Amino acid sequence: MLILVIVSVLVNLCAADTPWGESLLRNNRAICGTELFACHEKCIQKAFVCDTINDCSGGFDEQNCPTDCSGPNQFKCANSQCVPQNYRCDTQNDCGDNSDEANCGGTCASGYQKCESGYCVVDAWMCDGYDDCGDGTDERICTGLTCNVFQYTCANGKCIPKTYKCDFEDDCGDKSDEVGCTCDSNHFQCPKGGCIPGEYKCDGENDCGDMADENDCPTIHPGVCIDMMTFEDCLRMNTSTFPICFEQVDAHKYCRKFCGLCTS
Repeated sequence: MLILVIVSVLVNLCAADTPWGESLLRNNRAICGTELFACHEKCIQKAFVCDTINDCSGGFDEQNCPTDCSGPNQFKCANSQCVPQNYRCDTQNDCGDNSDEANCGGTCASGYQKCESGYCVVDAWMCDGYDDCGDGTDERICTGLTCNVFQYTCANGKCIPKTYKCDFEDDCGDKSDEVGCTCDSNHFQCPKGGCIPGEYKCDGENDCGDMADENDCPTIHPGVCIDMMTFEDCLRMNTSTFPICFEQVDAHKYCRKFCGLCTS
């Protein structure tokens, strides 16, 4: 009986509009920058909030939104249907009565850019590496462009989404988005910038670009029955065009146990 009472109290506290309940809600949402909206599982652009489309799981981004289609990310059709504002002037009859494509000869709404094709796309989509216009307009003139608040400016002038910064991928093409990043415990910090998976350290490959990940590597005694590479890497190497187990020198150096070359 006591257990049931305790469970009931905890359930009521979590459901109630209390500071504790709000704290639990915040802790269950993604940690996003101020220019993004935090879903429970990811970050999305604020232009996607209250736009009539469920971008977050469970429609979290569409809760407590205007029901009369008066929101800044909503467009009210002549037939009273409500569609996302970025559907306006995209050359598609989203309303069903074509009212979202009426009077599109001018400029796009604030926060949007006009494509040569007539589409209006969100500012954050300009120079993000994707052809959102469909005609390449949004990706054509990007060098020297001032990236918007949703984007990171690469050293080569390219704009990429801010969320791509320090994600262990060379999204800029010049690795500038990986410079100055703090690597986590599962990654190795390259001196010239960037993080590589920890298992790439001492794997015989120049992953950092300056051989830093291959410096100070332990030398395995010829009589020790272990592999320098992981089992998974040895397996991959052995299923390549030139299986590592067929290369006596490499097999003994990197995958002696995997290839059955141990002396003991």
